Amino acid sequence: MKQLEHENLVRLISVRENATFKNEDETTYTCFAIVLEFVGGGELFDFVAETGKFSEKVARTYFHQMMNGLHYMHQKGYAHRDIKPENLLLSHLFILKIADFGFSTLIKGKDGTGVLRTKLGTEGYMAPEIPNKKYEGKSVDIFAAGVILFIMYAGNPPFEKATPTDPYYKILKEKKYDIFWKAHSRKRPVGFFSDSFKDLFQRLVAFEPSERPKIEDIAGHPWIKEAVCTHGEIKEEFTLRQKRLDAILSDRRMEMEK
Repeated sequence: MKQLEHENLVRLISVRENATFKNEDETTYTCFAIVLEFVGGGELFDFVAETGKFSEKVARTYFHQMMNGLHYMHQKGYAHRDIKPENLLLSHLFILKIADFGFSTLIKGKDGTGVLRTKLGTEGYMAPEIPNKKYEGKSVDIFAAGVILFIMYAGNPPFEKATPTDPYYKILKEKKYDIFWKAHSRKRPVGFFSDSFKDLFQRLVAFEPSERPKIEDIAGHPWIKEAVCTHGEIKEEFTLRQKRLDAILSDRRMEMEK
């Protein structure tokens, strides 16, 4: 994290090797501590789960920001390996910040070959090659970003996990795209998923890593080049969403305390 400083990444403020921690009973002990940038807007996950899916324009805006952060990380030589909505935070200005670098590692790997072998991540966002313990860091980040894009716009996951036994991912693996989109288009308006959205998503979560686009290629995709929100539009919408979210979470806490 000392090597990374970008507006779409949670920033490391300092590392303290001899910090003092105080318990509730006033006793203290020496510990290792890291101080991170405070990001007070909440998790992207909560906004989708509790206040509803995003419009295509809002989803595109936050996908841009996520890609900007990942592109910077990759250029610096690091893969995140645990991209998921819970690790995407919003600042008080509702700017996306990638967080939790506990699974991050050098893209070149321990032996310098670029092949990573540690099985880790979160199942619903894990690329299909990770369980085989032979994968490329950039590609698995791209896969996870594709899953998140779908969730932001559709409000639900595209599949449970990327395995041949998962009914939805099996269809994608076999490239039976019409069946996949027909299943996900039930109870949605006709044309809800645009052709350009479908094409981008299919590429991002391709079974073969070699078929997934690089971030530079994503930047030139037709869906990506469509309109994004101004900061004012984001601030206006998410200020209202924040109020709804705060009310929902407050009611839930009150119910738990009864």
